[in-house]
Amino acid sequence: MSSILNGERVYLRPLQESDSESFCVWYNDEQVTRYLGMKPLSGEKAKAAFNQMLSDPDGVYFGIIKKDEKRII
Repeated sequence: MSSILNGERVYLRPLQESDSESFCVWYNDEQVTRYLGMKPLSGEKAKAAFNQMLSDPDGVYFGIIKKDEKRII
């Protein structure tokens, strides 16, 4: 997928299936989820929540990618 916005060290692009593992880790982290207004989710529930975002026809979800590591942050 192509990027939407490009910066010097990061870029913004639509979420994709390969981002699932990172999101599952974040959704299971209490320090992250407290700022999302939710409780941590276990692996299967986190994966289901991520898949729901990807399949939402009305949703617009982006990831910030660190250029030097080519990973979502």
